[in-house]
Amino acid sequence: RTRVFAELAATQLARRKYGGTIAEFSLGTAYLLTKYTQVDVAARFGMNGNSPDFGATVGLSVKF
Repeated sequence: RTRVFAELAATQLARRKYGGTIAEFSLGTAYLLTKYTQVDVAARFGMNGNSPDFGATVGLSVKF
């Protein structure tokens, strides 16, 4: 019922004069509360100087 995930994302691919590339690495975990409800938490780390240094998320997903 617990899952771990890792993600590498480039949310912006651009030349330096247009803001540069933003690349981030995320690591988190998700827990299935019920068959239809999941909670998750993740930490996000910037991969270069254009990216935010750190970020965190908390989520709740419900299947209808």
